[in-house]
Amino acid sequence: MSDIDFYADLVATGAVLGADRHWTPAELDELFDADNREYVEAVSTEALNLDYGLLEYFWERESPRAPWHGVHLSAQVHRLAIGWADPPALLSENYGSFEPNPSFAELRAELDRRDIPLIELPQELPAHRSYWQPDSQAVVVEIIAQEEFVTSPSEEIGSINGISAPGLLHNLPRPRFDALRQSLHQLAEASPAARERWLDKHATDADWWRDRLTVFAIKLGWRESAEAVWVPLYLWFAEAALRRGALDAAELARRVAETAARLDLYTAEELPPLLPGADELTTTLLTGLPLHRGEADQRWGVPGLPGEEVRPLLRSRQLVETAARLRPFLRETAVIAELGEWLRVWPEFGRAAGLLEMRSD
Repeated sequence: MSDIDFYADLVATGAVLGADRHWTPAELDELFDADNREYVEAVSTEALNLDYGLLEYFWERESPRAPWHGVHLSAQVHRLAIGWADPPALLSENYGSFEPNPSFAELRAELDRRDIPLIELPQELPAHRSYWQPDSQAVVVEIIAQEEFVTSPSEEIGSINGISAPGLLHNLPRPRFDALRQSLHQLAEASPAARERWLDKHATDADWWRDRLTVFAIKLGWRESAEAVWVPLYLWFAEAALRRGALDAAELARRVAETAARLDLYTAEELPPLLPGADELTTTLLTGLPLHRGEADQRWGVPGLPGEEVRPLLRSRQLVETAARLRPFLRETAVIAELGEWLRVWPEFGRAAGLLEMRSD
């Protein structure tokens, strides 16, 4: 294998040999033969990043006493060109030598061979071009020009600058995001009949629904004073997508569950009328898993997998991660037991949801 294979694996899975943003500092130290224990224990802020040479992992927490939650990881590929870092020994053992200026064209060719698509994003950073992988949500940055104070003279045009996973919350250009947000404001003011007529025009366009659900989720994340209006409207929109068959039940359950967990909707004295119960959502999530537990356990972290094998793994991890966030609100024994079996396969999701202590030692 080669360094291009490593970058392709990172883009495809958002993980390093299975180690993604949900792993703990202690687990990563063991994996990469490092010792950051004293540093982690001394951190008093709400943000943490650990440097493993080529790689960086990032966590955040709500308060100094709260557990750490993984945010993202990145391959700081430009460091190789300027001689600031080396890859961890584990990567060299598995992938061989790492070039200082790996070719983006070679990476894209390898991803094409594996049937793992990249989507070009609007250019925001001078001298760079970014690409988004929709399944892993990784973002790859290519150097497309030399520019003083932006790129180093040792970085070659056409090389990989860096990879982040996940890289962006969404891939909507800002003008489109603002236009969609305005359309949702108009929807909020429309009558029930007018809303249904509006939906009739886009009943089977899955991306149309996804874009608006994304904008809803971002808007709700702002915790606006009009949240009492937007939560019911969001739930109505998600229910309409399910009722009209625009998106599958598991995807909608994941989106609704993530929003409900983020907004603490299940801790309210009275649940919003269209919010399904936590047991119902969890059942839908687990029913939608495309893999059996044995397959998931054996295949996650295996290098070089093609897209047809990676996509079911990523979908399964998304659904289990979301279900774990609902665990504190579950009441049905069978649902709790089934989720527990999956958390034995991927215990990192239990820690991320606060079900297991995320230790630094």
